[in-house]
Amino acid sequence: MLSPRPVSAAAMVAARVSVFQSLVIVTLAAGCSSKGAPANAMSANSPTATAVRVVNVYNWADNIDPGVVADFEKTTGIKVNYDTVDSPKMMETKMLVGSSGYNARMIKQLAPDAPTDSWRLIYDPKVVAKLAPCGVSFTDARAEVIATALISVGAKVNDATPEQFAAAERMLRGVRQYERRIVGGSQIGDLASGALCLMVTAGTNVAIARARSREAGRETDLRYVIPREGAISWFDTLAIPAGAAHPREAYALLDFLLPPEIAARNANYIGSSTVNRAALPQVDPALRDDPMLYPDAEVRARLQPLHARPPAQIRTENELWTRFQTGR
Repeated sequence: MLSPRPVSAAAMVAARVSVFQSLVIVTLAAGCSSKGAPANAMSANSPTATAVRVVNVYNWADNIDPGVVADFEKTTGIKVNYDTVDSPKMMETKMLVGSSGYNARMIKQLAPDAPTDSWRLIYDPKVVAKLAPCGVSFTDARAEVIATALISVGAKVNDATPEQFAAAERMLRGVRQYERRIVGGSQIGDLASGALCLMVTAGTNVAIARARSREAGRETDLRYVIPREGAISWFDTLAIPAGAAHPREAYALLDFLLPPEIAARNANYIGSSTVNRAALPQVDPALRDDPMLYPDAEVRARLQPLHARPPAQIRTENELWTRFQTGR
């Protein structure tokens, strides 16, 4: 595997602005349409069925080359029903029933002395208040955003104390009034169009927003920053839910996505990194040499993976996130 992807804040353009944001889970679900937190879900028909074989895919938007899907259908005869998700919350809902990005030009105009290499860019009320007029946003990803706040107060995201959680909540609530919105699926368009200038999101979102901005003939200076304090790392993951009724077609799709040439096609289409080392020679050099997508060892050392949390901590995070979202 290669280096993990970071989530960051949009002054550190974000998770997907600090390394954060997005714990992206691609879930392969057989028998139902769903996707995992940030993730993907795929489901398949029974191997013994006489009807047309089908696999249902639930994935992030723009997260796979459509040509790869078409080639899979042509090669295997398996029909792909493809659906998208725009937030981990939506994925979790389906399955159950950190870094930042920013527009450098706009940031410089409003706050010339803003600390663009620090989480203070988005968590210091005195700084973010100056940037509010150009639009500040958090991705709608509870665990990942809370983790960025924990990192900002010096905590280890997987071993935070109750006192550190309380400090992180105070930090989040202290800047809530300056946030224009907490969203998932519209972040790419908001960055590309200039509707927002600072965002906690994933690096992949920033890369796609850059491309869309160029395609539209817009001159934008979108940057993705992994704050000096660190951020969380995330990986897109393909998974077949336990109890899936028709896993054989789902496994067929997994196998189809593994070869280096397919992994490179997807990386080039998405504008993202790949964990398939053998695919690197076929990845566009503009992507392969971009430190936003492939951080060096020094930067990777500042990243923290976000582990699965026990139910009690998930309840604590849910309550904290609700208070943050509602401002109550």
